[in-house]
This record gives sequence, structure tokens and C-alpha cells, in this order.
Amino acid sequence: MPRGSKKTPAKPAPKLTKAQHAMIKDALPAHAGEETVMAPRGDYEIEDCGHCVGLCHCATKNRFTLSFDAFLQHLSEGRIAVAR
Repeated sequence: MPRGSKKTPAKPAPKLTKAQHAMIKDALPAHAGEETVMAPRGDYEIEDCGHCVGLCHCATKNRFTLSFDAFLQHLSEGRIAVAR
């Protein structure tokens, strides 16, 4: 590295914990296995699936996944809210 240049080390991505929740405000199309289903409104635990975002309904324990892009789109559109 040339003298005088500064390189900031990359920060690791934050790890998801069971304490993180998503509140789904509108029913959303999601994947449950090979099927596309409508995920109902409610409180969901966020699960780290690596390549996607897993959501588990707190009351029913039903699980489904959203692609990371779809999760971010719904988050930015206000259909999903995230809380700790």
C-alpha cells in the first residue's frame, strides 16, 4: 500500500438474532417450499437463511422465505417494518 493512503477495513455484516422481528402490514406473496403463498399480516421472527430472508410467524410457527431483494422492496414500500 502506498505511503499515506488509508484503507478502512470492511465491517462484517450484522448477524440476525431471534430478537429481531418483522411486522408484516399487508399480505405478501412468499415462497413456502416450492409453492407461492400469501403470507398473512402479523409478527414474524427473522431468520438468517444466507441467500434469502426467512420469516417465522410467531403465533402459528408457519415459515416462508423472501428473496433479499423482495424483502428490501417491501421494507422500502412500507409493507414490512423491522423491530428488535
